[in-house]
Amino acid sequence: MKIKVMNSAMMPHEGQYDCRKISKKEFCEAIQNADGLESYIGYPQNIDLILRWTGVSLPLCRDSTTFEEGDQALVMRLDYRVSPGEKGRPVQESDFSFFLVTFRR
Repeated sequence: MKIKVMNSAMMPHEGQYDCRKISKKEFCEAIQNADGLESYIGYPQNIDLILRWTGVSLPLCRDSTTFEEGDQALVMRLDYRVSPGEKGRPVQESDFSFFLVTFRR
């Protein structure tokens, strides 16, 4: 089982995705306590926020995400769509919702 950290909830494969909303505190504690996190965070400001909140430095990564049986994702999702040309603009810490996603085939 792998734990992926993502900035959106993706469903790249056919299967069952159990997605439940978690608190920012639960998100941060899960990152701090996880072994072998895989980062799929594609925005520097998200990486900076995670570092500030948790003390954990994750690499910037825009690779495609894949899931295997039992993999989980910790998702920090921006609560609104950013207009074209505004991606990467500063965001507020309160602009995010957090989720734990578990994948089953």
